Amino acid sequence: LEEVRTMFSEHVPVKYINLPRNEESGEIKGFAFVDVESADDIPKAVEALNGKQVGDRPLRVSKVLEKDQ
Repeated sequence: LEEVRTMFSEHVPVKYINLPRNEESGEIKGFAFVDVESADDIPKAVEALNGKQVGDRPLRVSKVLEKDQ
């Protein structure tokens, strides 16, 4: 959790982070929801972090869309 907070906080103010876990194993599912302070911060986070390598995997950072989109 702190690694994700630090990564995003270097670029935008972070309000909340949710790291969903597998109910059976407790393992992190491999994605997170990061709530930033302002909608204006979303493009900044996407630009700075989308595609950044974390370990052997690239990050995919995008704005959350409504379920019907």
